[in-house]
Amino acid sequence: MKYKNDDIDKWNDAIDKTIERIDQLVDSTQPGPDEDSILYRSLEKVLVRIERQRVIRRRWKLNIAAAVVLLIGVFSVFHFTGDISEEYREITVAYGEKYIVALPDGSRVWLNAGSKLSYPKQFKGKTRQVNIEGEGFFDVTKKPEHPFIVTTNHLQVEVLGTTFNVHDYADENVASVSLETGKVKLKLTGNSKYEADLVVGKTAVYDVTSQNCNIVNSKEKGYSTDWKEGNLSFFNTSISNVVKTLERKYNISISLVDDSLLKYSYTFRSKQEEFGNIFKRMEMITPIRIKQISDGHYCIYPR
Repeated sequence: MKYKNDDIDKWNDAIDKTIERIDQLVDSTQPGPDEDSILYRSLEKVLVRIERQRVIRRRWKLNIAAAVVLLIGVFSVFHFTGDISEEYREITVAYGEKYIVALPDGSRVWLNAGSKLSYPKQFKGKTRQVNIEGEGFFDVTKKPEHPFIVTTNHLQVEVLGTTFNVHDYADENVASVSLETGKVKLKLTGNSKYEADLVVGKTAVYDVTSQNCNIVNSKEKGYSTDWKEGNLSFFNTSISNVVKTLERKYNISISLVDDSLLKYSYTFRSKQEEFGNIFKRMEMITPIRIKQISDGHYCIYPR
């Protein structure tokens, strides 16, 4: 059976328009609720034309099949992945850097080095939810009707409007929440049974290994937020966590050459000092020796 050039042109036009519509749907960042019906109508038109014309030329059948598969694929993405119109932003802070983020509700977040924050471009629904890995200081705009929820790897903090510091790096064995003003409700991620109220002057400390959370008295004011001003504060902090903090702050690499070093911990505060001075402090507090191996790489030895 032969077809006229006009028939072929019509098929080309129909397929081009279908593919163009698919491109528009994929490129759209905020699909409306009628996307499914549009896709179904487009698919129906293609199938009706196939039924009417019953074109048997292999090349055209392959083109039509490809268009139908694309339509079904796009529909599946919209239908099975839920509402993808709510776009998220993700901020990742490099080692040696800090960053301030203004959230859509007017809240602000100070992010420490090596941290990652994800949040929606617009807060929708009853709650304002963000996720953080690392360390951040939150100054939350007060909206009692829309609680603000911060989720980390191990903790969940719910507030109405307050200021607090969250510390929860994936490579550390301790997570904490320190409250500066207001009041927060603390939960453990993945543990619905634990819940505690945190007030000013208190810090929640979660031990990742034992999975225990304790509420303790906070150190002197500003201790947990010294990093915002470029300072360092350690209180009975293990040498491994001190090393990780220094690596993030100064964008350097530090290796412990012997497991015997893991028994050491440090308590001191430092104001905007070079890491060389920090090394000297550590050498004075504990019997260690820190040596530069190459550019940006240091090793800690027992002394």
